[in-house]
Amino acid sequence: MELIIEYFSFLDQKITKNKMVLAKDLAFRQIDDTEGYIKGCLYFYAGFSLRIAKYVSIIDGNYKKIKYRYQLCDPDNIPLVRWDNAAHHSEILNFPFHKHDMDGTVISSTEISIMEIFNELYEIFDKIQNK
Repeated sequence: MELIIEYFSFLDQKITKNKMVLAKDLAFRQIDDTEGYIKGCLYFYAGFSLRIAKYVSIIDGNYKKIKYRYQLCDPDNIPLVRWDNAAHHSEILNFPFHKHDMDGTVISSTEISIMEIFNELYEIFDKIQNK
Protein backbone atom coordinates (compact mmCIF):
# COMPACT_ATOMS: atom_id res chain seq x y z
CA MET A 1 0.00 0.00 0.00
CA GLU A 2 1.36 3.36 -0.99
CA LEU A 3 -1.63 5.61 -0.30
CA ILE A 4 -3.71 6.04 2.83
CA ILE A 5 -6.90 5.71 0.79
CA GLU A 6 -5.78 2.17 -0.13
CA TYR A 7 -5.45 1.35 3.56
CA PHE A 8 -8.89 2.83 4.28
CA SER A 9 -10.38 0.65 1.56
CA PHE A 10 -8.53 -2.46 2.80
CA LEU A 11 -9.70 -1.90 6.38
CA ASP A 12 -13.30 -1.23 5.32
CA GLN A 13 -13.36 -4.49 3.33
CA LYS A 14 -11.97 -6.51 6.26
CA ILE A 15 -14.59 -5.05 8.62
CA THR A 16 -17.44 -5.55 6.14
CA LYS A 17 -16.51 -9.21 5.62
CA ASN A 18 -16.41 -10.00 9.35
CA LYS A 19 -19.61 -11.82 10.30
CA MET A 20 -19.53 -10.48 13.89
CA VAL A 21 -20.07 -6.93 12.67
CA LEU A 22 -23.77 -6.18 12.30
CA ALA A 23 -23.34 -2.50 11.41
CA LYS A 24 -20.62 0.12 11.20
CA ASP A 25 -20.38 3.86 11.47
CA LEU A 26 -16.84 4.82 10.44
CA ALA A 27 -15.36 8.05 9.19
CA PHE A 28 -12.10 8.14 7.26
CA ARG A 29 -10.32 11.49 7.12
CA GLN A 30 -7.36 11.82 4.82
CA ILE A 31 -4.68 14.29 5.97
CA ASP A 32 -2.46 13.81 2.93
CA ASP A 33 -1.56 10.93 0.59
CA THR A 34 0.07 8.91 3.38
CA GLU A 35 -1.69 9.94 6.61
CA GLY A 36 -5.20 9.83 7.97
CA TYR A 37 -7.65 9.32 10.81
CA ILE A 38 -10.20 6.59 11.32
CA LYS A 39 -12.91 7.15 13.87
CA GLY A 40 -16.21 5.48 14.56
CA CYS A 41 -17.99 2.46 15.91
CA LEU A 42 -18.67 -1.15 15.02
CA TYR A 43 -21.85 -2.79 16.31
CA PHE A 44 -22.15 -6.43 17.35
CA TYR A 45 -24.87 -8.78 18.55
CA ALA A 46 -26.69 -8.08 21.83
CA GLY A 47 -25.85 -4.37 21.70
CA PHE A 48 -22.07 -4.57 22.15
CA SER A 49 -19.98 -2.00 20.29
CA LEU A 50 -16.34 -1.31 19.52
CA ARG A 51 -15.28 2.32 19.37
CA ILE A 52 -12.29 2.94 17.16
CA ALA A 53 -9.93 5.90 16.93
CA LYS A 54 -6.70 5.58 14.92
CA TYR A 55 -4.17 7.90 13.38
CA VAL A 56 -2.40 5.99 10.62
CA SER A 57 0.56 6.68 8.37
CA ILE A 58 1.91 4.77 5.38
CA ILE A 59 5.68 4.37 5.70
CA ASP A 60 7.66 2.50 3.02
CA GLY A 61 4.49 0.84 1.72
CA ASN A 62 3.38 -0.42 5.16
CA TYR A 63 0.80 1.10 7.43
CA LYS A 64 1.81 2.22 10.90
CA LYS A 65 -0.62 3.02 13.69
CA ILE A 66 0.81 6.21 15.17
CA LYS A 67 -1.90 6.46 17.80
CA TYR A 68 -4.81 4.13 18.42
CA ARG A 69 -7.62 3.24 20.80
CA TYR A 70 -10.14 0.41 20.54
CA GLN A 71 -12.77 0.29 23.27
CA LEU A 72 -15.36 -2.45 23.70
CA CYS A 73 -18.58 -1.29 25.36
CA ASP A 74 -21.53 -3.26 26.67
CA PRO A 75 -25.15 -2.57 25.62
CA ASP A 76 -25.36 0.23 28.22
CA ASN A 77 -22.24 1.89 26.71
CA ILE A 78 -20.16 0.97 29.74
CA PRO A 79 -16.52 0.33 28.74
CA LEU A 80 -15.43 -3.29 29.21
CA VAL A 81 -12.01 -3.54 27.55
CA ARG A 82 -9.69 -1.00 25.91
CA TRP A 83 -6.55 -1.45 23.85
CA ASP A 84 -4.38 1.62 23.25
CA ASN A 85 -0.90 3.02 22.96
CA ALA A 86 -1.27 6.16 25.08
CA ALA A 87 2.00 6.77 26.92
CA HIS A 88 0.64 6.63 30.46
CA HIS A 89 1.71 3.20 31.77
CA SER A 90 5.50 3.27 31.52
CA GLU A 91 5.81 0.43 34.07
CA ILE A 92 4.48 -2.22 31.70
CA LEU A 93 6.38 -4.46 29.34
CA ASN A 94 6.01 -3.39 25.68
CA PHE A 95 5.31 0.22 26.72
CA PRO A 96 3.30 2.05 25.40
CA PHE A 97 1.14 -0.84 24.10
CA HIS A 98 -1.35 -2.01 26.72
CA LYS A 99 -4.82 -3.33 27.41
CA HIS A 100 -7.28 -2.30 30.11
CA ASP A 101 -8.83 -5.67 30.89
CA MET A 102 -12.41 -6.48 31.96
CA ASP A 103 -11.37 -6.74 35.61
CA GLY A 104 -9.79 -3.26 35.53
CA THR A 105 -6.17 -4.35 35.38
CA VAL A 106 -3.72 -2.85 32.90
CA ILE A 107 -1.68 -5.48 31.11
CA SER A 108 1.08 -5.38 28.54
CA SER A 109 0.02 -5.80 24.94
CA THR A 110 1.55 -5.51 21.52
CA GLU A 111 0.63 -3.11 18.74
CA ILE A 112 -2.70 -4.66 17.81
CA SER A 113 -4.67 -4.70 14.57
CA ILE A 114 -8.42 -4.76 14.05
CA MET A 115 -8.20 -8.41 12.97
CA GLU A 116 -6.42 -9.31 16.21
CA ILE A 117 -9.10 -7.39 18.11
CA PHE A 118 -11.77 -9.50 16.37
CA ASN A 119 -10.00 -12.68 17.53
CA GLU A 120 -9.99 -11.41 21.12
CA LEU A 121 -13.64 -10.41 20.85
CA TYR A 122 -14.62 -14.01 20.13
CA GLU A 123 -13.01 -14.99 23.44
CA ILE A 124 -14.51 -12.04 25.33
CA PHE A 125 -18.02 -12.66 24.03
CA ASP A 126 -17.67 -16.34 24.93
CA LYS A 127 -16.68 -15.42 28.52
CA ILE A 128 -19.61 -13.01 28.82
CA GLN A 129 -22.09 -15.58 27.47
CA ASN A 130 -20.86 -18.30 29.83
CA LYS A 131 -21.05 -16.17 33.00
